[in-house]
Parts: sequence; structure tokens; C-alpha cells
Amino acid sequence: MKRRVISTSIFFLLVAGVAYMAARRPPTPVEPVERGVSADSQAILDSLEVALLLEDVEIDETSRERRRAHVDSIVAFAESLTGAPYLARGVDPETGFDCSGFVHYVLTRFGHDAPRSSSAYATYGLPVDSADIRPGDVLVFTGTDASKRTPGHVGVVTAHKPGFLLFVHSSTHRGVVTDNVASRHYHKRWLGARRVIPKSDRP
Repeated sequence: MKRRVISTSIFFLLVAGVAYMAARRPPTPVEPVERGVSADSQAILDSLEVALLLEDVEIDETSRERRRAHVDSIVAFAESLTGAPYLARGVDPETGFDCSGFVHYVLTRFGHDAPRSSSAYATYGLPVDSADIRPGDVLVFTGTDASKRTPGHVGVVTAHKPGFLLFVHSSTHRGVVTDNVASRHYHKRWLGARRVIPKSDRP
């Protein structure tokens, strides 16, 4: 009889312990019920997404066109100064330009903070690989003595296609003219190209 009472007491103690542990266990989170989107609503969402994508494309294209027009204006203005005389330290189309004075005059007319000396263009802006040269970039050359590999001449790129790289510059003996890097002696004096027009202003 005593064994049965003890066994019964142990049974109730076990039941009570299980109930206590169950009470202390954190509640199982209820998974949210996913609600489906109707076909009409999904069609509207899809249309909005397409419209936003088209708007982004339109804005990007407008930006490219504006940048292209900006560079085209710079090149056209530089070419319009063709025939201006050469003048050491000159910065005026009426009296004449030296090479850096010409580039400085052109770029500052369009709001760019361009340097005044040829040597400063060697580190101004960003370097450009020869294959990636575009109109509006600045070409840097040595002076007339190609053996001295220090900057001494600069010009503005007007066109770059296979076989020729045209640039407008103020030549010591000819004033403002357009030349091909591959012609005359400029290829021997070549030092590099710089992108001085910010990316936000480029095509």
C-alpha cells in the first residue's frame, strides 16, 4: 500500500514538473499569413516599375546629350580661334596666345579652372590612355627639343579616329592651328593626355 502511495506521489510530481516546464517555454511564433496580390494589382506594379526604368533611361540620355553638347561647344570655340597669332605669355585672341594661354582661355570660358602653364597640365585632371582620348582632352608635349622630356607644349583634342589624332593649339611660328599628332614632329614630343573636363560634363 505504501509503495502504491509513493508511486502515485512520484507520478503527480512528474506531471506537475512537465506542466511547469511547458509554462516556462516561450510561445511558438505564429507565421504571418502571406496574402496574394491580385492580377490587376500586379499589372499596375509592373507598369509602374517599367515607367520608372524608362524615366531613368530618359534622364541618363538627357544628361549624356547635355555633356556632349558641352564638349562640342568647347571644341568649336577652340577651333573658332584658328588664325589668332602667337604671343609669348599671351592670353587674348586679339593680341595672341602662347600654347598654355590658349588652352587656359578656352577652358575658362566654359567655367573650368584650368592652369596657366604647360607644366601644370602634366598633373592636372586625370591621365588618359591613348586609345581612350576624346575631344576636349588636353595633349601634353615636350618643348621644341624632344630630347628634354619635360612638359613644354599643350593643345586641345578636336577629333580622334583610327589613323589620326587632331588637336588645336597655338604654334610658335604659325599661331592657332590644327595639327595631327602623327604628322610633323609632334609624335616625338608626345608625353600624354589629360582629361581636364570633369566626368559630369563629358559625353
